[in-house]
Amino acid sequence: MPSVYNYLKPILLLAGASLLIPTAYGFYLNEPIAWPMLASALLLLLPGAGYTLTSFTQGAKNIWAVVLKERVLSWNFFPRKHEARPEMLSQSDALLLAALAWLLVPLVTALPYFFAGYKIEDGLFESMSGWTATGLSFVQNVEALPRSLIFFRSFTQWIGGVGILLFALLVLRTPVASQLLRAEGRDSISLSITKTVKIIWGIYLGLTLAGVAFLYFSGMPLFDSVNISMVSLATGGFSPTNSLAVNALQKLIITMLMLWGATSFTLHYAFWKREFDKINQNTEFKMMAAGVLFFAVLIVLFAGDSTEDALFHVSSALSGTGLSLSALEKWGDLPKYLLFLLMISGGCSGSTSGAIKIWRTFVMLNTIVARVRSAFLPEGAVQIIRVNQKVLRNEDVMESGAFVFMYLFVIMVSAFLLLMIGQTAMDAFFLTASALGNVGLSSSATWFAFPLLGKAVLFLCMWIGRVEILPALILIRQARHQGGL
Repeated sequence: MPSVYNYLKPILLLAGASLLIPTAYGFYLNEPIAWPMLASALLLLLPGAGYTLTSFTQGAKNIWAVVLKERVLSWNFFPRKHEARPEMLSQSDALLLAALAWLLVPLVTALPYFFAGYKIEDGLFESMSGWTATGLSFVQNVEALPRSLIFFRSFTQWIGGVGILLFALLVLRTPVASQLLRAEGRDSISLSITKTVKIIWGIYLGLTLAGVAFLYFSGMPLFDSVNISMVSLATGGFSPTNSLAVNALQKLIITMLMLWGATSFTLHYAFWKREFDKINQNTEFKMMAAGVLFFAVLIVLFAGDSTEDALFHVSSALSGTGLSLSALEKWGDLPKYLLFLLMISGGCSGSTSGAIKIWRTFVMLNTIVARVRSAFLPEGAVQIIRVNQKVLRNEDVMESGAFVFMYLFVIMVSAFLLLMIGQTAMDAFFLTASALGNVGLSSSATWFAFPLLGKAVLFLCMWIGRVEILPALILIRQARHQGGL
């Protein structure tokens, strides 16, 4: 456990440092909400600097001397071989670290929401929804919020979308970098961890800036362009306005951004390297494209959406963004069910989207087909399951099957609890899938008035969905062990 806490400190440090950006914007606008933003940032910075003012000052000097002077300017972010490194973490400790980071950072950064007038449980909910890039929100009048708080919400989704741990790895190489990437659900790009992290962040920043430019030149105000580009690519869904009033071109741009966010960074890198064969041969990407088109046709038929609106809503549900152009509570159960299926599927592995992921869905479908086919084959016949030209091992199939089972089990238990507080069956399952998949779409007009139990269920679903279940179980087991339960 001490090594886990040693690794947790730089993660908190980097998360706190990132919040200085929206904090500076708040001070620039002379908005009082900037002070609680600064307090949240400092609370995250202090553990990494040693809990005392003296060590904090020395830590700031070290960051300037080592990170800014030596590493940023020379693009060499990582420790030299002679620098001391923390103790090696086991795989379970790496997962525990992911669970702790995704719990502590949202808890600490809920302060601005409290000072903005939120109740404690609503502020914690909003903060968790931001960092997990979910987008469920109790704010009914977003435009009444201070502009810096609107940007703060979007910024937490942008950082949370690519992952707090990946953000920390940009500055601190650890001997468990590969375990942390797996804990974040990230793909390696067949390169070193150093290059993988740099490339992912380069792609992420580049696509975000491209989205800002596209939206701005399509006629959207700059502030809205920045916020919507960040939350769309992060597949987050916090809107800077009460209603998303956009023209046809802007719908297309946002749809494109959401699908970019749902696409693996490995494929973005292949596109940048002009390795188009890798994209063409990627089964997961082709399934996503086919699924978007197929479900868009069904939404047009059964929800009465226009073609561009149907593509928008399907992309929003599949990618886990949660942006909506209409009140989904007015839809019938059939189109809601279609969105439910998309929300539990999710986008590509190694992307910013959550849920089960298309890769696991494809593995399980092929396993079922293979099992049925085996009934018609000679006894002892061997069947090979391939995904993206790779032969799957039994361990891959077992891992996918276990995850899907746990995921659906969490949905069933959580939906049962929402049924207990008076939600309809469709709304209970829809909201649970939305929170667990870090989506943010809502099918219920009454969820704003949820009692504490309902809010707690969705809060835990957002957290569990972001860390992908297993780290949450490890943290709970560790807490029980230390508590003697």
